Amino acid sequence: MKPFPIEVPPGVVKVDSEYSLSGRYIDTQWVRFSRNKPEKIAGWEKFADTTFTGTCRTMLAFRDWSDSELYCLGTECKLLVLDVDKTFTNITPIDASGTLATDPFAVVDTETTVTVTHTAHGRGEGDSVTFGAASAGGGITIDGEYVVVTVPDADTYTITHTSAATSTDATTGGASVTYSYELSCGNVDAVYGGGYGVGTYGTGTYGTVRSSTSFVQNPRIWYLQPYGEDVLAMPSNGNLYLYDTSAGGAAAVVANAPTNNRGFFVTEERFIVVFGYGGEPMKIGWPEQDDRTSWTPSATNTANVRTLRSGTNLIAGTPLAARLSLLWSDTALYELRYTGSSAINETRRLGTDCGIIGPNAFAVAAGAAYWLAPDGKFRMFNGYVSTIPTDEDVRDWVSSNLNTLQQTKTTCGYNAANNEVWWIFPTTTDEPDTYVGVDLKDYSWIVGSITRTAWANKVSGDALPLMCGSDSYLYQHETGLDADGAALPWTFELAPIDIDDGSSTMDLSGLYPDFQRHVGDIVLTITAKDMPSDADDGLEVVEKIISPGDLQADVWMAGRQIGLKMEGSTIGGDFRLGKPRVLAQQSGSRR
Repeated sequence: MKPFPIEVPPGVVKVDSEYSLSGRYIDTQWVRFSRNKPEKIAGWEKFADTTFTGTCRTMLAFRDWSDSELYCLGTECKLLVLDVDKTFTNITPIDASGTLATDPFAVVDTETTVTVTHTAHGRGEGDSVTFGAASAGGGITIDGEYVVVTVPDADTYTITHTSAATSTDATTGGASVTYSYELSCGNVDAVYGGGYGVGTYGTGTYGTVRSSTSFVQNPRIWYLQPYGEDVLAMPSNGNLYLYDTSAGGAAAVVANAPTNNRGFFVTEERFIVVFGYGGEPMKIGWPEQDDRTSWTPSATNTANVRTLRSGTNLIAGTPLAARLSLLWSDTALYELRYTGSSAINETRRLGTDCGIIGPNAFAVAAGAAYWLAPDGKFRMFNGYVSTIPTDEDVRDWVSSNLNTLQQTKTTCGYNAANNEVWWIFPTTTDEPDTYVGVDLKDYSWIVGSITRTAWANKVSGDALPLMCGSDSYLYQHETGLDADGAALPWTFELAPIDIDDGSSTMDLSGLYPDFQRHVGDIVLTITAKDMPSDADDGLEVVEKIISPGDLQADVWMAGRQIGLKMEGSTIGGDFRLGKPRVLAQQSGSRR
């Protein structure tokens, strides 16, 4: 019996049947390919020990003038900054502030619920409100930050106090109660239906949400960009804000900027390009260069506006290089090229049927852009629009598993240390729970499961990825071997191989492992069957444990097709495969 090597091209292929993919990898979990060989991907650990509030959809790493690395996070309700001490600071913009009418609170004996009266308050459930200068009533003083619990009507809402009232008082608080209302929360998830204007005239009743299977209200996704040492921020379909790192405090609305915009980005020339400008979904505009408050175009400034034509909504944009930025609609890609002419920036459509599925579904690497389009294709731009060469290896698998209602939550990032672009997208849950990554050296793919909602790379020398979990922790990836102290299970699987196109049976007696790295026991599963369509009762399955230092794994089995799988799940476990060999020989037919 002669040993022969297992030599498999790198990358997972998720198209066609297992039999047709003989000799290829068909699945991975926490495994990448380096120099054509599979190895375990490094693990992660908490970057900060405290949680943030809400579900982060966008994250930005930036530096202030003191060269401190800071991080800005946007959730459905909060805008936060993480400082060098790993402390979160709330910088959520203030919607409204002032003094309430006399005695705005009502309390009930033994209850913690407080009813607040404020005509046309505009608050929703989950919104943050802060009160000050209130006098005691019912044995309690309403002071500090609270979260809106219910909204009975347009003029009242309820909050929960930290202790119960000791008597009933229908009007309390005094004549000097100050209030400060943070920006109202957005949606956590995409939902069908909407408010006024959805459906035919006369449908439903005033103030109720209309049901719809065609109109989608998307989750709140923040657009964040560095602006010198400061941060420009915009919630989807909202206003433009500036966080001044020197002054601190809440992010403040940018004076004179358009309102109700879809999003924005900042070009290399420091033009703030707003799209969905003023509520018009295909309109873009920018203010005077380096003057964020001068938005009205004139013959004496560099502000301008224009409307693009391909698509129904503009979704994302990014600077790519000096004088060149990219702008995606739902159906097309545009370039925005700085000319210095009277038009300032020239817009040109680069391609159709190549839009983007969400605001964060792209990454930029080495002067090229990579993104996931609504047709399921993985696109790239490096001078022209094309499809990633091996896109078909995973395209149908991604499209068939993608939760299309929640697809705008897809997050994408560039892993510089390994020259990979990853997309993390939602499948069986409402949150992104599955990753697919492409190696930019050979365009081979990896796949697996992980729940992460936002990605940013550190701006320090190691440029390691930071990702937000759905558990509201921030994690640093590509560090250590474990999942924040727990074992990080990994696996890879090969499609069944055969001899003479399956016309002969293969007798298998063992495997000679070969590892460059091997820490912890590895479970080897070998499956034999005679026909590709054999059901479970027609399979022969052998499991063996390969421990570090083992020279051979003995197995005795036969079949026309032999499949192989390796996996590990020990704390501190690691592997890098070399060139293993199997002991096998051709034999007669078993049937």
